Amino acid sequence: MPVVGTAGHVDHGKSALVAALTGTDPDRLPEEKARGMTTDLGFARFVEGGESIGVIDVPGHERYIRNMVAGAWGVDGALLVVAADDGWMEQTGRHAEVLRALGAPILALAITKADLAPPGRAAAAAADACARLAALYGPEAPEPPWLAVDSLRGRGIAELRSLLATSLGRLAESGRPTSSPSRGAYLFVDRSFALRGSGLVVAGSLRGGPLSLGQELLRLPSGEALRVRSLQSYGAEVEAAAPGSRVAIGLSRPKREIGRGDCLCAPGAGILELRSAYLALDPRYAGFKPRAGLAAEAACGSAYRELRIWPARTPGFLRVAAEEPFAAYEGQPIIILRKGGADILAAGFLLAEGGGEREERSRLEAALSEAAAALGVLPASPCQHELPFDGILRAFKLELAGCLELATGAAPIPRAEAAGAWAFSPRRWASVAAALKEASLEAGGLPAASLPSRLGLPAAACAAALARLGPELALRLEGGNLVSAKGLPELPRSALELAERLDLADRGGLDEAAEGGKGLRRELELLCKRGRAVSLDGRLFLSAKAYRALAEAALGSRPAGAELSLQEAKAATGLSRKWIIPLLNRMERDGLLRRKGEIRLVLKGIGGEGSGLRPMSE
Repeated sequence: MPVVGTAGHVDHGKSALVAALTGTDPDRLPEEKARGMTTDLGFARFVEGGESIGVIDVPGHERYIRNMVAGAWGVDGALLVVAADDGWMEQTGRHAEVLRALGAPILALAITKADLAPPGRAAAAAADACARLAALYGPEAPEPPWLAVDSLRGRGIAELRSLLATSLGRLAESGRPTSSPSRGAYLFVDRSFALRGSGLVVAGSLRGGPLSLGQELLRLPSGEALRVRSLQSYGAEVEAAAPGSRVAIGLSRPKREIGRGDCLCAPGAGILELRSAYLALDPRYAGFKPRAGLAAEAACGSAYRELRIWPARTPGFLRVAAEEPFAAYEGQPIIILRKGGADILAAGFLLAEGGGEREERSRLEAALSEAAAALGVLPASPCQHELPFDGILRAFKLELAGCLELATGAAPIPRAEAAGAWAFSPRRWASVAAALKEASLEAGGLPAASLPSRLGLPAAACAAALARLGPELALRLEGGNLVSAKGLPELPRSALELAERLDLADRGGLDEAAEGGKGLRRELELLCKRGRAVSLDGRLFLSAKAYRALAEAALGSRPAGAELSLQEAKAATGLSRKWIIPLLNRMERDGLLRRKGEIRLVLKGIGGEGSGLRPMSE
């Protein structure tokens, strides 16, 4: 159930043409009829070849460009109207620019008022329009077919209906989807009205998935849950509507009025509520460099919002902050208008939410810089309802997350390290490799079950990384632990000498700071990894044997749940305050104790499951 939108300059006959095509006058407002000029969206439909085709008529005057965008966001294609006597005009170009930014193809050209122009003028107007569209859309875009029509006498109207249906059919055959990459139904409201006995009714172009009676929808912004009480599509009561169709939805009573610009979506449909966001500029506007904090307006879906714009540190991207929240999905086209005017400053696609806080902004900017460097250049022009910048989006998400699971058949991400079905950013891959190598050198190895928490990765990503890195790093599993297949290298002489000192010091331990900066850090860390030493607080160290003995002395015969005071632990171990507090803190980290105010509770004894320590008898 496709939807066609009109486009073109004011007074070029769009509304008259819609009335001739559909039998419905799209100008419904008294003001429009009195002035003879469309100011708001009009809706109609016609049937061709047994299929209903929705039509959205848009105003042509520049003062109503925001209304035009609100109607054009959800169309499958456009009927561009050019009067034979005037030819291409300023607003014709502006409407065509909006359609290109939204990714909407021109299905056909209707040359109106041909009877008022000299012979040959209609063909000349069509040729000029096609040349301008080729310059705007690019040479790869097909030249749209055209017809000269007379709306008042009906000449060419039947042929135009057939032409539109044929063009829509070809569009569908090309595999072009009629919904965004969303996981559920959504629509941006373009009309709302109250009906006696039915309550509030809202209308819009349905996208993303089917909609059914009784279904729950979220209203964005706000997140209010609403239920579908009634459902119409093209004037008929239905129990379910397919994506791509025009629908009117009767809703349960909302807490506040719903109007144009609001979004209704199924829970989990992937629609975001935004106030701050980053946009990837359409390549046509890649040179747009606004001054920091530029006041402008954004048209997104059927909404428009006042906002401020900052250029991102990476060229070709913008950061925006809206005065009021708005709804959008990743990859959704957003048009930037001059504040209070009709000029289109730029257009782009939603890349990511966030950027309102400095720390978050730094994180997003860094990921954006890495992603752009990986791709080298921005992708080419967009296609409606597809992520037009899929490459930059995936590269950006990879930099933020460190690793991503790739869909079956998905194209590789530039510079990413692949492991099974997972892609890793270069930086994350290097850290994973280093962590695995380091863990394999620890005494007894690393329990394989602890890899996900140790590496901060999903279990499946860990398995994929290990499958690839295991042979490279000579790692193997032994008794459920990850160890080096080459065995542990011998400790250097300096580390062996330090281990002897710790053994001799026994409970006296070693204070690295008191050593006068002799550079013992590397050896101490190596001994800790090998299980020969234990760090209490990064400065105080004990031999592993001394730590176990002191921990056992502090706990004594206390059962799990018993209390242990600082004074009791100090008396049992004979340690000074300088050593006893770090010892108890280390015992907390090892899961032996839990702090409760000034008291510590015993959780388990030496050698308890998960304690990480062996019983003294071992």
